[in-house]
Amino acid sequence: MNRLRQRGLYQSIWIGLLAAYLIISVSHFDAYAWNYDEGVLLQTAVLTSRGFPLYAETVFNKPPLIIWWLQLAFWLGGETVAVANVSMLLLTTVGLILLGILARQWWGRWADVAAIAIYLLIPESLVRSAVVMNDLPAMTFMLAALVCATQFRMRQTWRWVGLTAVCFAIGLGLHPLLLFMALPVGLVLIFSKSANIPPTNTKKNWQNIFKIGLIFTVGVLVVTGSWLLLVDRVGFWEWVVAFNNTPLGDVLQERATRNGRFLLEAHIAHWPLLIAALMGLLTLLRERKLHGWVGLTFIWYATTLIVLNRLQPMWEHYIFFAFYPLVLIAAGGVGVALQQWSATRGAGRRSQFVARLPLLWAVVAVGWGVAAVREWQEWQPQHKQAQMLAAATFPQQTFVISNSPFLLFTTGHLVPPTLTDTSNKRISTGLLTPTDVLFAQQEYDVSYLLFEDKHFRKLPMLYQWAENEASQFAAFDQIAMYEMVKRPSPITYPLDVAFQPGIQLRGYSLEPVQATESELTVVGTFYWEGVESIPNDYQIFVHLVNEHGDLVGQHDGPPAAGRLPTSIWSPGIFVPDTFQISLPNNLGESRYQLMVGMYSLPDVQRLPAFLKGERMENDVVPITAVLLP
Repeated sequence: MNRLRQRGLYQSIWIGLLAAYLIISVSHFDAYAWNYDEGVLLQTAVLTSRGFPLYAETVFNKPPLIIWWLQLAFWLGGETVAVANVSMLLLTTVGLILLGILARQWWGRWADVAAIAIYLLIPESLVRSAVVMNDLPAMTFMLAALVCATQFRMRQTWRWVGLTAVCFAIGLGLHPLLLFMALPVGLVLIFSKSANIPPTNTKKNWQNIFKIGLIFTVGVLVVTGSWLLLVDRVGFWEWVVAFNNTPLGDVLQERATRNGRFLLEAHIAHWPLLIAALMGLLTLLRERKLHGWVGLTFIWYATTLIVLNRLQPMWEHYIFFAFYPLVLIAAGGVGVALQQWSATRGAGRRSQFVARLPLLWAVVAVGWGVAAVREWQEWQPQHKQAQMLAAATFPQQTFVISNSPFLLFTTGHLVPPTLTDTSNKRISTGLLTPTDVLFAQQEYDVSYLLFEDKHFRKLPMLYQWAENEASQFAAFDQIAMYEMVKRPSPITYPLDVAFQPGIQLRGYSLEPVQATESELTVVGTFYWEGVESIPNDYQIFVHLVNEHGDLVGQHDGPPAAGRLPTSIWSPGIFVPDTFQISLPNNLGESRYQLMVGMYSLPDVQRLPAFLKGERMENDVVPITAVLLP
């Protein structure tokens, strides 16, 4: 094949791969949210554009760069999911091109198209191409930093160090987790070989390294400091720095212990990529001049695995970061194999076999990639039903309290700024409580609720509040929709009773005594409230005593039959606890006293009880007289 035809083939492959990436990605713009964070990013960008200050009012636990990018996209094209998808696809497409450029810089011709092709064979690559998240866009800028650093290594032009710093800082501003990329980027810069510096000139080498480090560090600090000046720094510290360093709850801490297993399972699931990388490694090691790049790629890969394994928690989508160095190694093997094959076409069979081995495996990898299932998130029936009803029922551009921000974004509705993030992590750290939701409902005058059966299930008091204060008007599979209503208080008889620590008995209601031939039943409901944090779970006892103080019937147990333990009570939410006391119908006397109290387990110690500020004898509170028929 002559050089002109070879160039035409080369360019056609480049264009074909990029076209396939774009066409397949665009065809799935109507998919449902791939990840919960998509809804958070979309809502945060719109709320910030509407004048709710980022961090000061709108809760967001990441740096602002991704939000500013979405705001720009919405300003240019409108506030739609498709516009957000286009903005993400633009960034990931640039990242794909940069991956190819980096492969060519390190391994030579044909490694670039091999890198793009292998990347597209990873099932998640196309699924995530337009997903509204910050991790792959951040990696785009880290790849740009590596490309610029490699250019510096090749050309020894100092502006490339500055460009490396800018790209690295932007990537860091998109996703701080990628701080670990400072190691491979720094190694490319530091171990650059200048033709103007003799190898024996150690002093000059150290001066060169110092100059590189100074330019890079200053560049990163200037870029980072520039965007930090534009945000509310108190809020940034609270929701980005402090929040992401807050100890996790038990469930997420336990999950973090399985990071190694998640990494292993992901690598096993992508076994053709691993084998392709291994064969690429064996091919590259035959080329002594490439050993430096091979070692650098290995350091990049090992650093990624170490960092991911130590995350608390590590979300599965982060594992994709580990595939980039594997793709580069595999692509390098294919590129070098093509070069060797071209050079050994007249050589012996053994040399040709060794050169073709990575190419043969590349064919197997293509088969795996084509056959692999790509799981785009489809709209489930309950999501479509809820979407149509919300669009028809909720007034446009109004606030709706929900843990499904993506669904509400598609209907043109907003979540309250303080509730943009209702994630498992925020709940686990104790930074989202039912009280926060109550305050948001009051502050933003929210009239509608849409609860999906996921994160909010970890806040059972929230569902109790919805049952108390709202009317459910629609329910689909795992989705419930409510309208806030003004209901008469269920409390028939208000009380001023307190139990320490931090518990109020607000009142009670009592049903008429039920009588049968064999027994009498006293049924009533107490309405409790936790006015401050309650450290333990306590039991409630309800006693019925005669005029001599003798116990004739009782009801003991945790609040709401254990569904609403005292340790999760929140201010502003009444907890109804229904009791039932069964009595024989031959007691003789007709007037009894209803008493109530609380105690701890296992020591069975009663909590201090106060009626109108006065401590009660034996820490039991007399409630009312009960007349038996």
